[in-house]
Amino acid sequence: SLGQHKEAIAQFDEVLRRAGTNSLYGRMAELGKADAQQVSGQTDAAIATWKELAAKKDANLPEDAILMQLGRAYQAKGNAAEAKKTFTDIVDKHPESPYVAEARKELDSIKG
Repeated sequence: SLGQHKEAIAQFDEVLRRAGTNSLYGRMAELGKADAQQVSGQTDAAIATWKELAAKKDANLPEDAILMQLGRAYQAKGNAAEAKKTFTDIVDKHPESPYVAEARKELDSIKG
């Protein structure tokens, strides 16, 4: 929140190095890193991190929230097709998610 995104990403990487990806701290660091990448304009890196997190299928990670962030990252990049696919996955695969209404709204806003 202080605009020190590069430093934040480095610190998240350090937590990951020390805690590993299977620990609570490591998982939280991965989420923080992806968010820091996105807000710092590293959209491709954020997409890669969000995709990696979504692919883990870890019950301790909120897949619907990760997909929501991934869809937003695709939108920021201008990739409407991938954004649409990702938001559709939320609606179809997570019908009880609190993100469904927001995903539908995003789908309605995507042209094509």
